[in-house]
Amino acid sequence: MVRISALIALAATASAVLKHKTIHEILLDGPTVESVVQLQPTNGLKTKSLTTTILPTTLPDVNVTTYPGVLSGFAKAKFPNNFAGSVASSAPVWAKTNFVEYSEKVAYGLKFFGGDEWLNNVGQAMKDFHALMVSTKQEDADLFKKLFNPCAPIKNDLDRAVLEVDMFGNFQGIAQYNGFQSFSLNDTCNFWANKTLSPLEKLASFNQKFSWDSRQCTGVDYDTEWISGINSTALDTENIDRQWFFQTCNELGYGQTTTGSNSIFGVLEYANLNAIYYEMC
Repeated sequence: MVRISALIALAATASAVLKHKTIHEILLDGPTVESVVQLQPTNGLKTKSLTTTILPTTLPDVNVTTYPGVLSGFAKAKFPNNFAGSVASSAPVWAKTNFVEYSEKVAYGLKFFGGDEWLNNVGQAMKDFHALMVSTKQEDADLFKKLFNPCAPIKNDLDRAVLEVDMFGNFQGIAQYNGFQSFSLNDTCNFWANKTLSPLEKLASFNQKFSWDSRQCTGVDYDTEWISGINSTALDTENIDRQWFFQTCNELGYGQTTTGSNSIFGVLEYANLNAIYYEMC
């Protein structure tokens, strides 16, 4: 009989149910499901095809990315006799809380596709953004509002963390899913090749393109932008972060910090472990 505790957790988001959503439970489902799956070779690989017949056959290879990739690596380690092999691409199997290395790999991607000139250009934009955001001068506050149009006043360091994570996030998703989305790192490099704008102006334009929603402003308020969504137990295709953050808080870590990063994103000091992990958890 297939274990159902982990599957139930996928169909509800209340804390009392989410406690069953653990890597241990999910991995235990694997061998059981495998026993009711017929394996058919496709292009030299073994892929799964659901069937009502139980047919033991050759062992499958597991080749997936990101979070499923992490599980594939763990599955091979936990059940070595059930899988011929496992490839975990873009999947950090080291579950650590302060995952600052993520930002360093994003910076590596920028340099790989755009060279030092592009990397330094983005780095200067990050420095200028941080300096402008923390400045107490009225003219700087006016310029910040003009360029980034915050959705709400900045009240505290948690709000500053939201802004800095937003600036980093503009590059984060493109780097991680490079080649699988409509806008790639090469496209990003071309966008930043504009010589008529300063690095800060390019960042503002880039942020408007990739971060602004229907409100036409840059999210600021910590509770509005981050907490309200994961507090909601509504189940829909838009509200999926609660399940993910529940698991990162309890098992995986993966706090994607920039503070202390040995990269151009290290100047974003408010995106620290307290703001983006402990406070949220």
